[in-house]
Amino acid sequence: GSDYRMIDAEGAYLLPGLIDMHVHVFDRKYLALSLAYGVTSVRNMSGYPIHLRWKRELSEGQWLGSNLAIGSPVMNGRENSNPMAHKVASDPDEAREMVREYHAQGWDFVKIYTGVSRPVYEAIVDEAGKLDFPVAGHVPYAVVQSDYNLAAPMMTLEHTEEIFQGPLAHAYDEDAVAAIARQLKEMNATVTPTLMIFDHLTQICRDKQAFVDTLPLQYLNPLMRFIEARTSGARWLNADDNTRDAMEKRNTYFQAITRVLHENDVNLVLGSDAGVIFAIPGMSTHDEIALLQEAGLPNEAILEMATINAARVLRVDDRLGSIEAGKIADLVMTRSNPIEDPDALRSPSAVVKNGQWLGPAELLALKD
Repeated sequence: GSDYRMIDAEGAYLLPGLIDMHVHVFDRKYLALSLAYGVTSVRNMSGYPIHLRWKRELSEGQWLGSNLAIGSPVMNGRENSNPMAHKVASDPDEAREMVREYHAQGWDFVKIYTGVSRPVYEAIVDEAGKLDFPVAGHVPYAVVQSDYNLAAPMMTLEHTEEIFQGPLAHAYDEDAVAAIARQLKEMNATVTPTLMIFDHLTQICRDKQAFVDTLPLQYLNPLMRFIEARTSGARWLNADDNTRDAMEKRNTYFQAITRVLHENDVNLVLGSDAGVIFAIPGMSTHDEIALLQEAGLPNEAILEMATINAARVLRVDDRLGSIEAGKIADLVMTRSNPIEDPDALRSPSAVVKNGQWLGPAELLALKD
């Protein structure tokens, strides 16, 4: 019929659009940029009211960007709460009320942080369970200390770093890592390793401003660049040699932990933590893929993490995550085989977003 446009792809390779399960969208342009890199869906991990509006505008087709799954405002305890980003929940009844409110407002899941107490955590999980409302984030330290199995209801556990700081209690111990991996498998947990952001911080500690100067910072929201340059950015740029050495040791270890999780068949999804501390949206997703390769994961497993695994966890695998009749056409096309060389995905020859063809000129326009 006349509704279709035939494309001769001349032997190119077609993949489902990539899904980055851990990003921070501080500017709607980040979603255009992610899309230009073949990342057709992202999961935003700290909610502000603007995200509800962006999600609505995207669904109405007002502008072009990656699909946006949105976590609620971050629920945390008082201890290490960030006044700009976190909502304090210190009472179980108050926490239940917040969960009901977030559900009614239209967030896709509840985001929790390390400072939540065990009674508050149990209230959040219970209330969210009644509403079939997923919970994701950092396993609260109080929960780790009492019983790590309590994290089983969570949709995803974020950061390999949190396994190190949580159940491993900062120990470098291969047997303990294997035991925790087996436990996570039994819990049927899904982990988002986010190797990229830690590697990124390690490079800032090691090479300081010289590394930052290599980054295309013009892609970042100017206000966030300003704030971060004076806060977390400054912290890592001014790191001393001891901090740098500790970071390098941890960075290598986090890759090893991730490999052990994979070897124990723990469900993994790909997340980069793009959007924070000078991590560029879209590009960071591909940096994460490269680091997972470096960690020793097979290419096929990595691409599954970034497609069908993620779609299943987000409960959108009926319409995204694989190339099948009846699913939405969110696709990425490359000249060479991405299973042999995932780096080919860094410069897609085309991206299809919900059936809309974006060739080289359109992809360049999105980046610009």
